[in-house]
Amino acid sequence: MMNEIKIGIPIISGEEWIGGVIYVEQLIKAISSVSSKKKIYLIVTNETFYSFNLHKQLIPSLTGVIFMGEVTKEIQNHIVDFIYCRNIDELFSIIDFYFPSFIPLKNKCFAAWIPDFQHRYLPELFSKQMIDARDQMFSDLAELSKVVVLSSKEVEKDFKKFYPDSQAITRVLHFHSLPVEEWYTVEPRNIQKKYNLPDNFIICCNQFWKHKNHELLFKAIARLKKSHQNINLVCTGAKTDYRFQHYFSHLENVIRKNNIQDSVYILGHIPRNDQIQLIRRSKFLIQPSLFEGWSTVVEDARTLGKPILLSDLTVNQEQSPKYGVYFKRNDLNDLINKIGYLANASQPGPNIEREKVAKMEALELIKDYAETFQTIANETIKIHNNSSELNIIPSITTSQSTTVHINTAEHPLVSIITPSFNQSRFILETIQTVLQQDYLNVEHIVIDGGSTDGTLEILKTCSENDARFRFISEPDRGQSHAINKGLKIAKGEIIGWLNSDDTYLPGAVSKVVEAFRNHPNLGVIYGNAYITNEMNKVIRPYPTEKVSIESLFHSCSISQPAAFIKKNVFQALNGVDENLQFCMDYDLWIRVAKSSHPLGYIEEFLANSRWHESSKTGSHLVDIGFPEIIKTNLKHFGSVSITWINHFLEYYWNQGVFWYLNLFKRFDILGDSPKVQSSNRYSDLWAPPHFFVTIDTSKKFPLEKLLLKGNNMAFNPLHLQAYMDSKLVNTYVIEHGDFLIDIPINSNQTRCTIEVKSKENMIPAVISNSSDTRSLSFLAEEIIPLSNLEEQFYEEFNKGPKYVVRWMSENFK
Repeated sequence: MMNEIKIGIPIISGEEWIGGVIYVEQLIKAISSVSSKKKIYLIVTNETFYSFNLHKQLIPSLTGVIFMGEVTKEIQNHIVDFIYCRNIDELFSIIDFYFPSFIPLKNKCFAAWIPDFQHRYLPELFSKQMIDARDQMFSDLAELSKVVVLSSKEVEKDFKKFYPDSQAITRVLHFHSLPVEEWYTVEPRNIQKKYNLPDNFIICCNQFWKHKNHELLFKAIARLKKSHQNINLVCTGAKTDYRFQHYFSHLENVIRKNNIQDSVYILGHIPRNDQIQLIRRSKFLIQPSLFEGWSTVVEDARTLGKPILLSDLTVNQEQSPKYGVYFKRNDLNDLINKIGYLANASQPGPNIEREKVAKMEALELIKDYAETFQTIANETIKIHNNSSELNIIPSITTSQSTTVHINTAEHPLVSIITPSFNQSRFILETIQTVLQQDYLNVEHIVIDGGSTDGTLEILKTCSENDARFRFISEPDRGQSHAINKGLKIAKGEIIGWLNSDDTYLPGAVSKVVEAFRNHPNLGVIYGNAYITNEMNKVIRPYPTEKVSIESLFHSCSISQPAAFIKKNVFQALNGVDENLQFCMDYDLWIRVAKSSHPLGYIEEFLANSRWHESSKTGSHLVDIGFPEIIKTNLKHFGSVSITWINHFLEYYWNQGVFWYLNLFKRFDILGDSPKVQSSNRYSDLWAPPHFFVTIDTSKKFPLEKLLLKGNNMAFNPLHLQAYMDSKLVNTYVIEHGDFLIDIPINSNQTRCTIEVKSKENMIPAVISNSSDTRSLSFLAEEIIPLSNLEEQFYEEFNKGPKYVVRWMSENFK
């Protein structure tokens, strides 16, 4: 849920750029739809008042409207009950966070937004003055913003390419269309009649800007008409391009010249609800654009479950609409082929069943959208607050007058090593909890991997303010490599390893030093820790307990930031294993436990382990962590603990059965099970019409069945026949979309071949998004041969977590 922060969202456009109006609308509605703790203000100025009427429908979703500027009678007449601010300082006495911003707001908490870099890729569409102005604006944002929000990973990649020296943190915020209940209940035929449109039409919902590529679309409609394929095209969108005053007139000439006046229906800018109903009623959407940052039209297609034909832009493929078909931009023949194909394969809408599914999926995306925005807002506020506190670390040895003399015999030096990369939002707090310990004889070493997000500014300031702090910033081979680099230069007798998003609790170091003094035979001392959230608020205690070599087989009950190790022990074990990315600490504790250096536990809370979306624990606990835990178990114990397996099956069941089956096959968890020896599936996962797979099995674990998970990309049914060693075993009819079939085999042979033959095929050069001439049938996403034991696992898994855990406990050895 959204923390109760006060968000200011400015009006950023009007009818000249409807996309900006929709962006603000979708953002406000997304936040409102998933958050009960919200204070959202729409910010209006004298410059943006002209488009206030386009945003009035948002008022029920707002906490209030803020007007900043000179109040006129017209403003008083049109905006009811607004909050008045004279300037930016007064504005920020009301709000905590401002987004989106196209200009840096000095010393204010804001996030910049860069929609795209179209002028860099299509400079012919801009005047030199426009290009210079956009470059200056984006350059200022790159230099003076702490957080820059991009609408896609593709735009983020461009930002880093064009502004490699920017210290700003970049965050990707994919916006999505919020499904409105009335969209799905209105009868779209009534809207069709309102605009006097024919029954069978396709629709293009783009403003008539040159890069939207209408001209190519009109030429395709003309060519199809000449070949006796009459396609009715409906176009909505504003008819003005601010860069090319006469462009719409040019398009009208193209329509007349190609004699398609009776095929193209240009409606201009229409109410959004009408546009949505026409999309529902259409056969399919078309998006021929030459450039996008992230397309609202594509999101509308996703929310409504509509097929969409779109240009092969990388960002369009990043959006990846469920029923999307791509054509090669600027390739008239490819566009003609795809329009003709989809026109024959599609029916006028609405498709009620698809819409139900699309609506549910869209609501999940809106939730993700709002939560991502929440994270960005909280993160920006914290960065802004921390930036104001960069000088609060007390100087310990920066001058003779502040030098503290320490008895090193009684107070041995403790070296804290922190591996770091692009953690500017957390690193200052981490450093402060080290240097503000009541135990003064510490050195803090940050091994930074070459951060580009503002971390270096923080590290430099800390090193200037406290001689106990030093850092290295250069590319490295990951976290384990960074820790070992820190170990080589550490001067302390005791080593602490504190990640750049974790923190020590007050008194942690002095408690550990005292414990080592009382128990000099110990190699490692660890205490309790809290698991905290992104804001470092306690969620729950880490499940810490006394460990032994036996207990470490089944779990890791040591929280790494709450553990300290003697340097000579750490060196004798050659540091951490640099081949591990996730459980190098777990591996280290096992190696210590196997050595002659005991581990000691103290019942004191020493540290906070921060779990958040982008942390390693938060983002890679399963995909990287679990396989590494299995490898570590096998390396040290020769087998894998059922406790570990059942923990992941129970709590991370949503990884899916195929993920677990593939992982278990990789490590022979369920025995020497059948494995794919070869197949003629292409590297891009496409299967030819005559698809085969050869499988090797063992006599102890013979092949029981083959699971085939795929996708029928065509809009017509797919008829498949499955053969085992040339004998027909089953037939299948596959509708459009994802499918899963199981092919019964029950073979005792050590090698067998399964064939899947299709009566239908497609040639990418004609009906898909490639120029190759392969004859293809379907996407074969997963090919999983099952033994009898694996089939039982598969069936139990699909019943739910408790069933598969119970089955594993009864059958796993």
